[in-house]
Amino acid sequence: MALRAIWPSLEKAADRVVAESRRYLPDQITLSIAGYSWNLPTHPHQTVKPGPLVDDLASRLEQETQARSDAVVRRWPRVCVALLFGIITGTLMVPFLDGASQYLFLLLTVIAAIWALWEICGVSLRKRHVREQGNQMRHEAVTTLAKALQQREDFFTKWHEGIQDRESLTRWGGHSEQH
Repeated sequence: MALRAIWPSLEKAADRVVAESRRYLPDQITLSIAGYSWNLPTHPHQTVKPGPLVDDLASRLEQETQARSDAVVRRWPRVCVALLFGIITGTLMVPFLDGASQYLFLLLTVIAAIWALWEICGVSLRKRHVREQGNQMRHEAVTTLAKALQQREDFFTKWHEGIQDRESLTRWGGHSEQH
């Protein structure tokens, strides 16, 4: 008895909720991951195949990683400065100093030689480090994109089902009219 008395108010409230829900439901959402964006439909019947998007993101990030890896080069000015510093220190300072000063400048000469060797030989290590970081970033971004696409589908499916539940509520309440 009480339900029949408040039923019209419940239907009006449900109508308002459905109308607000439809009003706030966008046609598309923008999904941004790792600096790349895609506009995706919100209607669950407009399916978005994750494969092409994931492949697109992976290839873009691979290209970025390759570009950053290719940008790692020998820094010849540093090599020249390190060698020049080592030569000056080793030939001009060390022979003319005694005691602790001689060992200090000898140590500086060794450090300059190691620095020059690192600048010459360390390029492959730095490139590998850049590639490893890029691979890790690509893996994380692809995983995030796949999860986001699944969440998008689940979320908007439930949203549309919630809007459709208004019709079920009306039928349950015994009214045949559709709002």
